[in-house]
Amino acid sequence: NAESKRLANTDFLTSLANRYWFEQKLNNEIDRVKRFFQPLSLIAFDLDNFKPINDNYGHAVGDLVLKNIANILHSNLREIDTPARWGGDEFMLLLPNTSLGQAEKLAEKIQQLINEEMNKQNWSVTASFGVTELKISETPTQFINRADNAMYDSKKFGGNKITTS
Repeated sequence: NAESKRLANTDFLTSLANRYWFEQKLNNEIDRVKRFFQPLSLIAFDLDNFKPINDNYGHAVGDLVLKNIANILHSNLREIDTPARWGGDEFMLLLPNTSLGQAEKLAEKIQQLINEEMNKQNWSVTASFGVTELKISETPTQFINRADNAMYDSKKFGGNKITTS
């Protein structure tokens, strides 16, 4: 039964939380923020130039890129953080007890690690980040949309950037 639950909540390829589980955690963390008034931040990031990897090298290499990203996240996040594969080559990081400034520093670290790993593999993949901290009056959808919009601003300005909102 525990294995069935794990499989239902986990992205098979990356072993990160799937979108469904992430949304459940997000709702729980927002409820906690409203009770205890602690900061909650969110990082959305999307891989730049990912489609040419799949097109030029095949989906097996694309899958390897996604697994490498997941390994970076597993190795550099706290146990209370929730990394998720949001869809395709987009990821979300839910960061309890984390201010906007702390989340931005984490985004910088992850961006650097992704750049180093992709350079090592000789893949021209970078990542664009959107970072935000929950406003107490926001709904989960508004919170996600702010992070997502900040990420798209990073992509709009050339990618491999971090934008806060």
